[in-house]
Amino acid sequence: MSMLLNLYSITESEFQAIEANAELLEKMAFSETPSTTKVLDLDKNWEALNFLLTGCSLVDIAEMEAYPLLSQSIFGSKYIHEEVDLGYGPGSYITIEVIKSLDVALSKIISEELATNYDSDKMGEKGIYPNVWNDKKYESENLQQLIESFEELKAFYKDAAANNHVVISALY
Repeated sequence: MSMLLNLYSITESEFQAIEANAELLEKMAFSETPSTTKVLDLDKNWEALNFLLTGCSLVDIAEMEAYPLLSQSIFGSKYIHEEVDLGYGPGSYITIEVIKSLDVALSKIISEELATNYDSDKMGEKGIYPNVWNDKKYESENLQQLIESFEELKAFYKDAAANNHVVISALY
């Protein structure tokens, strides 16, 4: 079974409704999203993107006292409805204030700079999901796929910041 990650950009009022009603979170995460919700499907690229942005694996970050800012572009640092399992645990969210900071930070990173962080051997050693990054045969394709996902991530946060949206992250 694959571990996939979606990011949902929602209005503050939609977020408040979800905070008040866990059922709405489940509906959003399981394809019953309102037409106003913007979804970024990072597929299986989520941990590799996190690694390129921070140099850390998910295990590394779980051991930290505070999530690095750029890691919060993948996983929010606050959980919403911890009792609701969206597949691989509860959803997390990113506040409007943090989204604005992420937009600024991400906008300063260019793809070519991000590409220099691609270290297939280190990604293999750290067990970055899915464990395909250290296959030298596909290194160029893998890197291109991650760069494309990064550009989508930047655009997603630019839009969320411009619209004062909250983002919910769901790993399923």
